Amino acid sequence: QLVESDRSRSRVEDRNIRLQAQLDQANEDIRRAKRCSVDEVRLDAEISKNIELKQYLDRLRQSSEQQEFEFRARSKAKHRENAALKEDMAQHQKMVKSLGRELQIAKNEVTTRERQIRISQYAELQKLRDEKEQEMKSIKKNLEIERAIRLDIE
Repeated sequence: QLVESDRSRSRVEDRNIRLQAQLDQANEDIRRAKRCSVDEVRLDAEISKNIELKQYLDRLRQSSEQQEFEFRARSKAKHRENAALKEDMAQHQKMVKSLGRELQIAKNEVTTRERQIRISQYAELQKLRDEKEQEMKSIKKNLEIERAIRLDIE
């Protein structure tokens, strides 16, 4: 946009130079006209044309300056907006990294806790198996004793 603005400004300045040259030429023509005692109507027309050209040149300059001012204002606003967006993006990236680390820590904790639960469950199951095995041995022993007693009684 700056390049385009500079080109536009350059074109306006080139046009201003041409208009200024025309204005100068018109002034020179007026001076010659006075010297040569050109008729008043033509002189008034040249003066009027000269004034119009000068006014047109002034309006072009003002328009060019206004466009440049507006362009610079828009550019500054866009620059501020881009800076704010970059800052927001940096904060989001930091947050994503932080959340990623927290997620990994949480996953590791869950994995560790699952292992601990499995180990604890395995130990409890083994304990129950051992207890049931002891009960079964005790029941078998009691059955053998009862058989032996029955056989002795008979």
